[in-house]
Amino acid sequence: MVFLSFFACSKFSRNCGLRFGDPLPSENIKGVLTKFELIGIADTTMVLIRGQMFGKYSKSDPKDLMIGTKGKILNLDSNQSHEFISDIDGEVYFYVEQGLHKIHMEYIGFNKLVIEEVTLISGGIYEFEVILGIGRDSSVFILNN
Repeated sequence: MVFLSFFACSKFSRNCGLRFGDPLPSENIKGVLTKFELIGIADTTMVLIRGQMFGKYSKSDPKDLMIGTKGKILNLDSNQSHEFISDIDGEVYFYVEQGLHKIHMEYIGFNKLVIEEVTLISGGIYEFEVILGIGRDSSVFILNN
C-alpha cells in the first residue's frame, strides 16, 4: 500500500513549515492576532467565524498565506470542540454555539497561537486575522469582550 501526500504553498519558492532534518530557524517570530472583531449580527442562534491565516518565515519577509493551518475551537461552557483547517486561500469558515470559547491555531514548524476567553454572542459574525511566526513557542491572547 502506497500513501502519497503533498502540501500546497501560496508561493512555489517557499517550503510549508519545516521539513524533517531542517535546522531550526535562528530567529523566533511570535504569532500575532492582528484582528478579531464582530462585523455583523445575523438572525440565527449560531455564531459564524471567518478568518485568514498568514505566516512569516523571517522578520524581514512579508506575510505569506498559510494553507492547511490546523485549528481547534473549544466552547468552555458546553465543553464541545470543533476542528478546522485553512483552505487554499488561507481562510477558515465555521459555525459554533454562542458562549465563552478558546481557539488554538498551529502549523508545523511555526509558533502556536491561542485565543483564550473570547465571548461569542448569538448570531454574531466575527472576522479574524492571524500571523504565525516561525519557531516552537506559543502566543496567548485573552479577549474579554
